[in-house]
Amino acid sequence: MNFVQPRFVRQKDAPEFFGVSRALFDRIIRPYLTEIWLGDSAQAGIVYDLIDLNAHADRIKKRNGRPAKKGEGDTWDEPKENQDCISSREKVPNSGKYKAQSSTSASEKVQEQITKMRQK
Repeated sequence: MNFVQPRFVRQKDAPEFFGVSRALFDRIIRPYLTEIWLGDSAQAGIVYDLIDLNAHADRIKKRNGRPAKKGEGDTWDEPKENQDCISSREKVPNSGKYKAQSSTSASEKVQEQITKMRQK
């Protein structure tokens, strides 16, 4: 006997497809899916297209997924050059001064002014 995979998933089985509770499914996944009514009434049932479920699972994976193991050449957590982080700001020319640098030069200027005022 050949097994035929169904194209539609019943609403009661959809949370299990994602491995979440019904409440979590209703809150964060269901708003992004197309509901298909089978039959003439609400009692007939709501189903979801398996292709839509797989596509949404792929979007969740792309948005929230991380590699399982760290290995050589893994650059997942390393900052990229175009990211806005402290380590990459050093590489950007003429982007202003660091607070530590500007406060040092400002304190030197203030010290010079105080020294000049005391000499008068």
